[in-house]
Amino acid sequence: MFSPLIVLFLILGALAVGALVVVAGIVFFLAKVKSKRGGGAPGGHVAQVQPPAIFISRQFFSRAEAPFFRLLGNTLKDRYVIMAKVRLSDVIDVRATGATWAKARNKIQSKHVDFVLLDPADLTLRLIIELDDRSHEREDRQKRDAFVDQALAQAGIPILHVAAAYTYDPQELLRQINAACGGTGIGCGR
Repeated sequence: MFSPLIVLFLILGALAVGALVVVAGIVFFLAKVKSKRGGGAPGGHVAQVQPPAIFISRQFFSRAEAPFFRLLGNTLKDRYVIMAKVRLSDVIDVRATGATWAKARNKIQSKHVDFVLLDPADLTLRLIIELDDRSHEREDRQKRDAFVDQALAQAGIPILHVAAAYTYDPQELLRQINAACGGTGIGCGR
């Protein structure tokens, strides 16, 4: 019916059309990806990729934390370097491997502590202070606090929980800080 030469040309023609369709699809796909990444698009137009709606969600310190931070600064003066809202994973780490490490690391990674006191001479950690406001009365928060307390105790890091209040006695706060540091593995040393 058809000569073998005609059949060969038909097959080669079909393969060439198929290859052109595949190449055109790849070029179209790459152009789309490049324009979404902000690269050049056909016609010299540069597509802009907009980030999700990002904004400041609240003040850095809560209403309870801001005056307490000022009080710490005034009371402790040059005794300590005061850090605020420090990630727990910056203070402690996990000794494990594989899935055990990943699971334990995930438990500490998204948590933070309110205040960290460092020795100004060598910047070693001396004490962690948690300011306990009304949110610490919730069951989920109590579980979180128990986990953090246990993890810090295991690492030998002293922690002081201070109940949030309208006013504080600076001398009483200093007494509590000194008491929290005494008899621990790290100690405040001042």
